[in-house]
Amino acid sequence: ADEFVAAGAWVLDHHKGAEDVVAKFGDRGVFADEVRDPGVSGATLAYRHVWAPRWTGIVTDAVEHFARLTGVRDTWQTSDPDWELAQHQHAALTFWPRDYWLDRGLPWLDPEHFEVGRVAHEKALSRARRAADESYRVELPGGVRAAILADPGHVTSNAAELLRSEGVQLVAGFFYVGRKLVVSLRSDGSVNVAELAKRHGGGGHTKAAGFRVDRPSRDPFEEVVGRL
Repeated sequence: ADEFVAAGAWVLDHHKGAEDVVAKFGDRGVFADEVRDPGVSGATLAYRHVWAPRWTGIVTDAVEHFARLTGVRDTWQTSDPDWELAQHQHAALTFWPRDYWLDRGLPWLDPEHFEVGRVAHEKALSRARRAADESYRVELPGGVRAAILADPGHVTSNAAELLRSEGVQLVAGFFYVGRKLVVSLRSDGSVNVAELAKRHGGGGHTKAAGFRVDRPSRDPFEEVVGRL
């Protein structure tokens, strides 16, 4: 981080374990603790500390709502009254390619987009249910009940929510980017997956984190289980 500090960069972060790094930036560093400020994500911080101070009055309510829903989904606030709407927004945003939104300018979702998001989210839940049913169950040291699943479609979060009702405490989904094995971890709160991911060069939140393995030498299920 020292080169960025010297260059005068700003940093906004909400990931568990990043507070010490953010502190190096002094007044140019903003850290949001997931316990003291639940539901805050990078989008929320960007709205508070970049958008609002500079563009006050420019569709502020719409921007704030967009950022808040993003934070609800990103930090997995399932008890939030807008949880379902946040899921639909996320599904709509990821339904179209990035260039679609860049060409539109500011991505304010209209009712049509939210309807597409609702349908896309329902399909995602169906894929998550299948992944959960086909997951490999294992009991880790300490009696932690875990599930490992292949996740080329990014369904780990939804699958973890489904598996939690079955008593699964830790879910690890994996997919490949080239020769790198990407592992996404989700917890019901009984396991601090941020600490687990940090041991392997990754990071994240207490309940949601991840890491990468360069050129894994074992079967992916064995590789993941061996690092839990």
